[in-house]
Amino acid sequence: MPEPIGILLMLHEDRWFVETVATLDRSARVESIALSSSTEIPHSQIYSIKRSRQPIVIVDAVIHPTLATDTSLSLN
Repeated sequence: MPEPIGILLMLHEDRWFVETVATLDRSARVESIALSSSTEIPHSQIYSIKRSRQPIVIVDAVIHPTLATDTSLSLN
């Protein structure tokens, strides 16, 4: 599976859900999956964004200081 390039998270009744995942090679998938159950997104970065409540743009995940060591990603 290709790495996601865009992720939409939404809060539902005090729980975060992955609502949409987009990649370069196919149309966006729209489905509601609990964030805690998702295996294709960088959890460390998502939790950091949740704490700071600030959006983030990452140009290259391989050299990003947090994502480069995130075991939930396969960056090779």
